[in-house]
Amino acid sequence: MKIELVPASRILSIMIVCLGVIHEIATFTPLVQDGLECLSRSDFNSVIYMSLMCGASLVLSGWLLLLLLPKNVTHAFLAYPILLISIFVLINGIVSVIFIVDNPFAWFVLVSGLLITIISACNCMFFTANAK
Repeated sequence: MKIELVPASRILSIMIVCLGVIHEIATFTPLVQDGLECLSRSDFNSVIYMSLMCGASLVLSGWLLLLLLPKNVTHAFLAYPILLISIFVLINGIVSVIFIVDNPFAWFVLVSGLLITIISACNCMFFTANAK
C-alpha cells in the first residue's frame, strides 16, 4: 500500500507546486493588475502581498510534500508532518473556495488539497499501525 501511494502523491505535490507558480505569475498579469486600479496604493500593495504569499505557501507546501512523501517509506516519523502540511493545503483550498467561489483556481486548490490530505491520512494510518 505505501509504495502505491508514492506516485500519486508525487503527481499531486507537483500539481500543488504548479498551482502556486501559476498563482505567483497571475498576480502580475493585466487581468489582476487592472482590476485593482480602484484601490489606494497601500491597499493595492496589501492585496499584491497577500496574493504573492498565497502562491508562495502553495509552492512551499507542494515542494515539502514532494521531498518528504517518498522519504516516508523509510522514515515513518515523517507521517505526521506530512499530514500537517497536507491539512494546511486543504485549509487553503477551503478558505479560497469560501472567499472566491467563482474562481476555478480555488476549486483546483481545494480538490488537490483534499486528495493529498486523503493520501497523507491513509499514509499516516498505515505507518502508525505498522509502528506499533
